[in-house]
Amino acid sequence: MEIERDGKPFNLVARRIIRNFNNKRIDKATLELLVECGLHAPSGMGKDLWHFTIINSEELINELIMIMRKLLNNDNYTMYYPKALIIVSNEVDNYHGMEDN
Repeated sequence: MEIERDGKPFNLVARRIIRNFNNKRIDKATLELLVECGLHAPSGMGKDLWHFTIINSEELINELIMIMRKLLNNDNYTMYYPKALIIVSNEVDNYHGMEDN
C-alpha cells in the first residue's frame, strides 16, 4: 500500500535523523498518517497487538518530561520538548511485544 500526503508518496524508508527541530505544532493529519504507516509495519507472528497513543497536549508532555526526570534522576532531561508524541505500546502477555515496540 502506498500512502500519500498532498498527492505525493510519503516514504518513511528514506527517512533521515533530524535534530534541527522547530516549534511548529504537528497537524492532526500528519500524526494520523504516521500512525497509519506504523500500522503497516511487520509485527511478531503478524499479531499486530500494538496500540498507538498520540499526545499533543503541551501540558501532558511536560508532565511526562517531569516524570522521566525523576525516574532517570536527570534534571536536564527534556525529550527535546516535542510538540507531539506517538507512544507505541503492546499487550502485556504478547511474547513478541518488546520486539514490536
